[in-house]
Amino acid sequence: MTGDYRTRSYLSSGEAAKYLGISVSLLHELVRQDRVR
Repeated sequence: MTGDYRTRSYLSSGEAAKYLGISVSLLHELVRQDRVR
Protein backbone atom coordinates (compact mmCIF):
# COMPACT_ATOMS: atom_id res chain seq x y z
CA MET A 1 0.00 0.00 0.00
CA THR A 2 1.10 3.49 -0.66
CA GLY A 3 1.57 6.31 1.80
CA ASP A 4 -1.63 8.11 0.84
CA TYR A 5 -3.60 5.66 3.02
CA ARG A 6 -2.23 7.35 6.14
CA THR A 7 -4.16 10.56 5.48
CA ARG A 8 -7.45 8.89 4.52
CA SER A 9 -10.18 7.86 6.95
CA TYR A 10 -11.74 5.28 4.61
CA LEU A 11 -10.98 2.72 1.90
CA SER A 12 -13.03 1.98 -1.19
CA SER A 13 -14.80 -1.37 -1.18
CA GLY A 14 -12.25 -2.69 -3.68
CA GLU A 15 -9.32 -1.53 -1.56
CA ALA A 16 -10.85 -2.94 1.62
CA ALA A 17 -11.58 -6.30 -0.01
CA LYS A 18 -8.03 -6.53 -1.35
CA TYR A 19 -6.62 -5.63 2.07
CA LEU A 20 -8.78 -8.33 3.72
CA GLY A 21 -8.02 -10.89 1.02
CA ILE A 22 -11.68 -11.40 0.08
CA SER A 23 -13.90 -10.56 -2.88
CA VAL A 24 -15.84 -7.32 -3.08
CA SER A 25 -19.10 -9.29 -3.22
CA LEU A 26 -18.20 -11.10 0.02
CA LEU A 27 -17.31 -7.77 1.63
CA HIS A 28 -20.68 -6.34 0.59
CA GLU A 29 -22.44 -9.39 2.05
CA LEU A 30 -20.54 -8.98 5.35
CA VAL A 31 -21.59 -5.32 5.46
CA ARG A 32 -25.23 -6.29 4.83
CA GLN A 33 -24.96 -8.74 7.74
CA ASP A 34 -23.52 -5.92 9.90
CA ARG A 35 -20.35 -7.96 10.45
CA VAL A 36 -18.11 -5.27 8.93
CA ARG A 37 -18.48 -1.50 9.21
